[in-house]
Amino acid sequence: MPVFRYALERWPTSPYELILFHQGPLSETEQALAKRLADQEGGTNPPVNVTLRTVDVAAGDVPADLAPLWRRYQNKSTPLLVLLYPRGAAAEGVVWSGPAGDQSARRILDSPVRRRIVRRLLQGESSVWVFLESGDKARDDAAAAQLEKELEQQQTKLKLPQVAEEDLSTHRISATQGDLKLVFSLVRLSRTDPEEEVFVRMLLGSEEDLRDTKEPMAFPIFGRGRALFGLVGKGINSETIEEACSFLIGPCSCVVKEMNPGLDLLMTADWDG
Repeated sequence: MPVFRYALERWPTSPYELILFHQGPLSETEQALAKRLADQEGGTNPPVNVTLRTVDVAAGDVPADLAPLWRRYQNKSTPLLVLLYPRGAAAEGVVWSGPAGDQSARRILDSPVRRRIVRRLLQGESSVWVFLESGDKARDDAAAAQLEKELEQQQTKLKLPQVAEEDLSTHRISATQGDLKLVFSLVRLSRTDPEEEVFVRMLLGSEEDLRDTKEPMAFPIFGRGRALFGLVGKGINSETIEEACSFLIGPCSCVVKEMNPGLDLLMTADWDG
């Protein structure tokens, strides 16, 4: 079974932590935010891989594991939201922080580009490549054109593995050979789009030193919204693109998600449904 399909069906997403620091009883806005997250976890809306923790800093009982985080933000106005990468993930620490409110919650939970990615992955695409623009139009256009050309070549060059019937029954995979698609598509993402601010920060924090890099980047996204790795500047070339594509459509040799490369991204999607 190809990696991308096994990951889509069998690798549950790791939850991000969203911390709500507040002073005293929750306000109506904070209660609405908490309810919104609880409703999604309960199934009335598409699920999202995030858990909410509310911390009343006025009570003086900040949990020990969050005390260092609160010291970092204690001079900020409350209520304050702080989004953290999943525990034990390849990336660590803070993704984003900002004032609590409906706009912040909406941008944390979802965004237009993430919705496009989810839709394509659920349609069976092998991976969706997110091209993160540098802001230099000429450089971005050239790099995106090269990436798109290479992806088209990989679609014709590579071959999907043959899926054995016993693999389907043993691993409880719903796909048949005919359901598998060898398709790589491209989505461009602006660093300055306010609706995508949280998603951009999520990608830039997925590996060390990416935040300080002003080059165009490319991230192959597969499975249930898992970024394989980031290609930067001249690293967006035929060799690295082929490496990523070959891994994603190749047979899944290790079914344990944590023993494979990549980082789960925060996505709103009913993957199981």
